[in-house]
Amino acid sequence: MESPPPPKPEFPETDIESLIPKKGGSISWFALLAWVLIGLVLVGITGLILKKFDVGRMRRSSHFVTQARAALDLGNLPEALTAIQQVQGPTRDTPAFLRLLADYLQKASVEPALLADALEKLELAGHALPDDLLWLSQSRFLTGETRKARAAWNRLSSSQRSGLMAMKLNVDLLRKEGNLHQAAEIELQLFQLFPDEPEVAFRKAVKDLDGPFPEIKDAAWKVLFKMASDGGRTGLDAVRALSRRTELSLAEAEKLLKLAAPHPDISPADRLMLVSTIMRLNPAQREATIQAEIERYSTGGPAILAQLAAWLTREKEYAKIRELVPESVLLNSPDLFPLVAQGLQEQQKWQELMDLLKKGKKLPVSNARAATWRALAARNLDPSDIKQARAHLEEAIQQGLSERNALALLGAATLAESWHLTGLALQAYLALAQPGSPSELQMLEKCWEMASIQNDSALLVPLASRLLKLRPDDLQFVRRYDYLCLLRGVGLETTLLDGETATGSASDHLLEALKAYRLHDFARASVVLRKVRDTRDFSMGEKAVYAGLLATACNEASQAYQIAEKIHTEGLLPEERKFWELAR
Repeated sequence: MESPPPPKPEFPETDIESLIPKKGGSISWFALLAWVLIGLVLVGITGLILKKFDVGRMRRSSHFVTQARAALDLGNLPEALTAIQQVQGPTRDTPAFLRLLADYLQKASVEPALLADALEKLELAGHALPDDLLWLSQSRFLTGETRKARAAWNRLSSSQRSGLMAMKLNVDLLRKEGNLHQAAEIELQLFQLFPDEPEVAFRKAVKDLDGPFPEIKDAAWKVLFKMASDGGRTGLDAVRALSRRTELSLAEAEKLLKLAAPHPDISPADRLMLVSTIMRLNPAQREATIQAEIERYSTGGPAILAQLAAWLTREKEYAKIRELVPESVLLNSPDLFPLVAQGLQEQQKWQELMDLLKKGKKLPVSNARAATWRALAARNLDPSDIKQARAHLEEAIQQGLSERNALALLGAATLAESWHLTGLALQAYLALAQPGSPSELQMLEKCWEMASIQNDSALLVPLASRLLKLRPDDLQFVRRYDYLCLLRGVGLETTLLDGETATGSASDHLLEALKAYRLHDFARASVVLRKVRDTRDFSMGEKAVYAGLLATACNEASQAYQIAEKIHTEGLLPEERKFWELAR
């Protein structure tokens, strides 16, 4: 007797074949679900491959975080940095890495912007430590973000605020904010609370050097020299502070140079500042001293060469820079190239400057700046031909606009103004007068100057309107705007000066009379004009308008003619000239 077949399991095993529908049949719901799951897995694997995902890399990154932390705890900053640089991918956004990065940047005292970014991410993730706020405040201060630095400092607890680092930072912030009296008070507390701290003693000594009492100044001088002899970071700070003092003797300068020479953190710039002092005090040895420093640093890398070239620039030794730096190096150095070009400009070596900036070369400066230098060289090589210089300036302005290079635009605008190319200067100044920018008002005033020279009221009206929006309570801007509107006979209903804001000056009476004239109220214009007693403060244009109104509204042809005869018409706006003609 055959045994019965075994019962089917409630959830039978499946194989690939069972998922394939029979020909002409339909796929089961289970098979459909399985295919969907398989598809999702395949899509996920493909995504990981496309993103070059590497599980091993994550493990290696975690290993490097651990290695960097161990090196940092032992004070081995170079080894910690090497390991940190190996961390890649998502690990860089983990709290463990961000804390490691923040701790390293604090100890190394580098990259304040990166430190601030790491600390803010830690705070956002809820992993901030109490001292992070203090470091965040200092980082923001070092990057020039005073408001953000103050906002972070204000969030410190009262106990934190009385600490050494917080008090020093508060003094610096108060000075930056313009609160000098309060800064001095806090600094005095700092000196009293932490007299034995090297940084505080250094601050006090530097402050005492500028004090009124000779005995205190002498004591501070000795303290700083003692610090310089002791070495360390404070010692180098003392060397730097003393090297800037004009009262240094030759012997003291030479002593400082010997003290600074073995310091591991001294830069060529620090040393060369002292060398400049020695050369000033011992000019007979200038040439030999310069040559010795060139030999010392000429084989250094680009960063050292840049410091050497900057020093030679300050010493006006441009020829030595050209001898020091081959053109092949020069054309690849954004630090050295501007120094050499500036030196050729100061020496007025225009042909050399033009050759250096020859078109077709790949230059390590912006196209706008190069075009400005070419304009300057062309103008000086052939002063009788303004066309070539103008073409270079036009290129500089266009490139400056394209690059959004404010410094290059300002340089081109200044050159254009000095060469009386007011249209080009106006174009550049307008580009610099970006709404909301710190220099908007200053640049609009320059635009006003250029447009005034062109005698074009159509250009002046929008400028007057923008200036007025920036300073709505400034009577000068109110009068300027009203005058132009009334002069052109437009926007009469928008003029702002009235009985409440007017001061009763001759200019205010003129505006009131001009408005009455535009409204064809000649009787009113005549009454107001007779209030004008003194026209000495009037511009030539205002005198022309006044004369024209006298002739038409008051029938004072003789007086009007006498005024008109003394007016120089070259600088009159077209509308002012029409009034002048009415008085003739």
